[in-house]
Amino acid sequence: MAKLSATITSRAGSWFLLAFFCLSLLSSLVAHPARTKGPPTGEKPTANLSVCLTTSAHLMKAVDDSLHHLQKTFNCTMVQILLNNPNNEEKIQEACVRGKSSKPGSCIAEANDVVDQAWCMGSIYTILKHYEVEIKTFNAPNLLNAVNHMMQALKTDHKITEQPASIPHPLKKRYENDLNQCQILLILQQLSQTINRALNFRKSLEI
Repeated sequence: MAKLSATITSRAGSWFLLAFFCLSLLSSLVAHPARTKGPPTGEKPTANLSVCLTTSAHLMKAVDDSLHHLQKTFNCTMVQILLNNPNNEEKIQEACVRGKSSKPGSCIAEANDVVDQAWCMGSIYTILKHYEVEIKTFNAPNLLNAVNHMMQALKTDHKITEQPASIPHPLKKRYENDLNQCQILLILQQLSQTINRALNFRKSLEI
């Protein structure tokens, strides 16, 4: 009888310990819920490098097509480019390749974490934003569309710019507009190629 009583007491103790452990585990889960992957609440999603790389290729083609179309009626060559180069290529190289902490005279970052990817994407976005207003006056919807998609890939909350209606200009004004368009397109051609090379470099660091 005493042995049976001891067995019952032992089992009761085991069940009590099991119940206590389960309750403790449940309390811990409620107090500290499991963290899910993804950006913290309120943090803006970062640009997708692969998407940016794809849209940069589309931008290069759109710029080349627009330049080819203009050259059918206007002698647009590198001679027409503005003498005061905006140094877009230098800015992108610094933001996307060399990095903030690279030593003077060094060509590329020594490590993947030297370059702040958000700074790289933001710099490209800011440069493209500068030319967006000019592109609206070109009556080149494919080019404007490519620029907008590139900018949207860089910054998800970018608002798409609509192409305004084309307005015919007098001959003299048309020449000035064509010259301005030629200069901007030549700059964009160099810029789009630089962006694509810089993003390809960033992508190579992920391998």
